[in-house]
Amino acid sequence: MMNLGTAVRALPGLALNALLPPRCLVCGVGVERPGALCGACWRGLTFLAPPFCAACGFPFDFDLGAGTVCGACSREPPGYDRARAVLRYDEVSRGLLLGFKHGDRTEGAPAFGGWLARAGGELIADCDVILPVPLHPRGCAAFLPSFKSL
Repeated sequence: MMNLGTAVRALPGLALNALLPPRCLVCGVGVERPGALCGACWRGLTFLAPPFCAACGFPFDFDLGAGTVCGACSREPPGYDRARAVLRYDEVSRGLLLGFKHGDRTEGAPAFGGWLARAGGELIADCDVILPVPLHPRGCAAFLPSFKSL
C-alpha cells in the first residue's frame, strides 16, 4: 500500500501524463511511461553485447576469446584502452539518437543512462576518466592530442 506522502508526490506526474500521454521515443505511439519505447521499436533496436573487440567494442559474429581485438585496432591501436557503445547505429537507432542530440528530445535521458550503465558497467571500476564522444571533430580538437598522450 502506498503511503500518503508517496501518493502526493506522484500526483504531478500522473496529471502530466493525463494531459500529455507518454509517447514512444522513436515512433510516437502511446506507451506506458515517459521515456519508454513501444514493443515494435524495442525489437527494432540492436543492442551491442559480447562478443566484441576488447578495445573499441566492435561486435564480432563469433566469440574469438577474451582480449581479442578487431583488425582496425590491431593495425592502429586507439589512443584509449577500452570503449563501448550501446546500440548499432541503424535506421531505428538513428532517429532516437539524433532526436536526443539535436532535437531537444531529452525525455530519453533516463533510458539512455540505464543502457550506458549496462554497456559500460564492466569498464567503470577500472577507468580513470569517462569522456563523452563529441558531436563533431572540431569540438574535440583542443583536447584530443592531450587525451591521446594519457
